[in-house]
Amino acid sequence: DSLFLHRLREHRGLLEGKVTCLDLTDGSLGDSFTDLMEDIEILFITEDLARTYSPTPDTPHTAAQGLQTLPGRRRLVLITLPTNNIVLASPKGTFMHPFPTICHASPAPLSRQPFIAGFLARYCTGKDPETCIQHGFRQAAASLRENYLP
Repeated sequence: DSLFLHRLREHRGLLEGKVTCLDLTDGSLGDSFTDLMEDIEILFITEDLARTYSPTPDTPHTAAQGLQTLPGRRRLVLITLPTNNIVLASPKGTFMHPFPTICHASPAPLSRQPFIAGFLARYCTGKDPETCIQHGFRQAAASLRENYLP
């Protein structure tokens, strides 16, 4: 197991009542993925990894639903698609959220870190996931405008 997982298990009690999230962009967790999910409330994951780790990998929607139902905390799953859209699995259901056309001229992919920062900024204040996604998109769009558009 990785040092990260060891520390997580060691301090598991400290996570009670805290928002925990994971941005997974590579498959380095391997077999430890399911164990780690017990403590994760929000999972940001790429489509390929969602299909790899989900018990129901047929489509992005079913992959998100499968990841949401893994043992442990009740969780939100956000899958970033190559089209820059987001699939959200939440207690309300599974939905596709298209990336706003404000950045349609940009050839760049969705900026994950600004999106996640924007999402979490609203989530930690108690906003619903759909509002959080829209704020995440605004943060990502601002980053794209700043870095890629003339």
